[in-house]
Amino acid sequence: MEREGIKGLDEYAAKFMREFIKGYETENILAPVEYETIPLFLKLRDLTLYNFFIKSMI
Repeated sequence: MEREGIKGLDEYAAKFMREFIKGYETENILAPVEYETIPLFLKLRDLTLYNFFIKSMI
């Protein structure tokens, strides 16, 4: 992947999520409210990983 800064990464992430959800939906279906919580879940995951890495450096 050629890096084009934040915009390029955002586009890559959006494409990845679209394809991931498309594949996921071949086996499972989420309620509309569950789709709305995905960004919040991903932020929580980021914070959890950040916390883990910071603690591992101490």
